[in-house]
Amino acid sequence: MKFSRVSLQFIYTFLVAVSLLTISALAQTSRGTLTGTVTDSSHAVVPNATVKITQQGTGAGRQTTTNSAGIYRFDAVDLGIYTVAAQETGFATAQRTGVEIAAARITNVDFSLQVGTASQVVTVEATGAELTLQTSEQVRSEVLSEKTVSNLPVLGGDSLTLAQMAPGIAIGNLNNQNAINQNGTLFFAVNGQRPRGNNFMIDGVENNDISVTGPAFTITNADAVQEVVVQTANFSAEYGRAGGAILNQITKSGTNTYHGSVAWVYSGSALKALNHNDKANNHLTRPPRRVENIPDFTFGGPVIIPKLYNGHDKTFFFAAAQWDRIFGNVTRTLRVPDPTGIATLQALAPACPNAALYLKSLGNYRQTLITTTPYASTILSQTSRPWASAGSMTNLRRAQMG
Repeated sequence: MKFSRVSLQFIYTFLVAVSLLTISALAQTSRGTLTGTVTDSSHAVVPNATVKITQQGTGAGRQTTTNSAGIYRFDAVDLGIYTVAAQETGFATAQRTGVEIAAARITNVDFSLQVGTASQVVTVEATGAELTLQTSEQVRSEVLSEKTVSNLPVLGGDSLTLAQMAPGIAIGNLNNQNAINQNGTLFFAVNGQRPRGNNFMIDGVENNDISVTGPAFTITNADAVQEVVVQTANFSAEYGRAGGAILNQITKSGTNTYHGSVAWVYSGSALKALNHNDKANNHLTRPPRRVENIPDFTFGGPVIIPKLYNGHDKTFFFAAAQWDRIFGNVTRTLRVPDPTGIATLQALAPACPNAALYLKSLGNYRQTLITTTPYASTILSQTSRPWASAGSMTNLRRAQMG
């Protein structure tokens, strides 16, 4: 197939447009917005005033001017702590420090300029109450900051579990308050909606498991998370899909200084004890041997190539990794076919590939099962498999090799 020059130009233009729309969408959902009004001491608006923002961690800056109504606005602002300054001819420079930008949130910072010279700087530290108050949107949201994620107990290292502290969120399946999905994330019922009605995101990118409720990928290295934004109602137009909540995890980025973390979590039988069921029914004298080690790290900073490139205030990197190493013996009770069930499967195997595959997966268990009465209990030490039931069943207690 041949394409004309016009067709190629159209395809190229289309791809560029889609890319720009994608970048714009990600910027809106994983970054923040800063806006405000600049006035003078008589509360009259100041048009064409210059407003500059500088991120304290990276030194990156942007600037804009106020419109005829004295309003300025910065969209798609990277998360972090900023210094915001407003200046105009005939007025002293007004500066606000400690302004924190959160994802999917509009932060309002107003300035009142005093008569003076630009060299005169009036600095004010932004207060937490002032920045927390949402005056531009009616969205119901909760921002779990880096400090919150670091200081509060996080179940399984998954920062999403902290979302249960937000108003309107309950753990799904109230008959089992420990209900979690296969990735370890709690089932959340938001404002009475089903858990499947939630929308999970990482850095503004959809992260939904289409087969089960919850995220497709779970970040269990909490040190890699900058913040978690939980929106439960009245969220803006760029969000769709969810009738419940929008849960967006924002990962960290590098700054002008090198920083990182190292952690090692150990969990094993040496720190566990037997419960009554283990002693009375399973006749165990000590916990089955089990050792789990979970090391992780984070590291970020400026990109510097000696004598070639200095990335201060320009280029940064951030990396995070985690491993999970587990081995040992764990006692489990499984239902598997008795001799009658195996005979039925053997009769079906020539015409049914699934039955043949199932018999093959049983392996050496078949001989053990044939010599086992329907009510016998046997300890088996093999690798665990997700066996299905067939024919009449026998309860077998076995040791799973992790």
